[in-house]
Amino acid sequence: FTDALTVFARFKVTGNIGSQQTIIENGDSKGFVLGITTNSNMLSINPHLKTSSGWYNYPYSIEGGLQYDTWYHVAFTYGSNIFKCYVNGEEVSPNYTPSSISGNIENNNEALSFGYDANWQNYFNGQIDDAAVWNSVLSATEVNALYNSGSSISASVNSGDYVSSSNLKAYWNFNAGQGDILYDHSG
Repeated sequence: FTDALTVFARFKVTGNIGSQQTIIENGDSKGFVLGITTNSNMLSINPHLKTSSGWYNYPYSIEGGLQYDTWYHVAFTYGSNIFKCYVNGEEVSPNYTPSSISGNIENNNEALSFGYDANWQNYFNGQIDDAAVWNSVLSATEVNALYNSGSSISASVNSGDYVSSSNLKAYWNFNAGQGDILYDHSG
């Protein structure tokens, strides 16, 4: 990923929140993180992305904040110097005016981590179901199609308004494997 990226996960927070909890990440000095944090006493989405111009890291909230024990579909996209975040198929705004973001994505060849940050030990207290990464910017229509009113569709197959399965680089539906083994269903 150098010029475009979409990261998607479906999750539910079930317990205490610290300064940050990591849902999926692929790096500390480079790469991306999809996490949650507490901002202004609200549980917020906290995506991070490293570009050639620096780290982009701003919390995004829905009205009233995320709630415990509720499933959410969250995605963030970056391409053409535009960063967007979506919750349950709808674009959301950052909690405060972010600085501009620009530059190519500085990617990381390290392993992906689910539910914790390998360097900072930011463990996720909840459940994760469906996580995917694309090397393209999904449109708002595609993000909404993946959300599918709360009944996720498979990211590995084009369906309706979702037409980017050929750009899917990794997909875990958390319905296969056992113990600590996950299978990539991207094809």
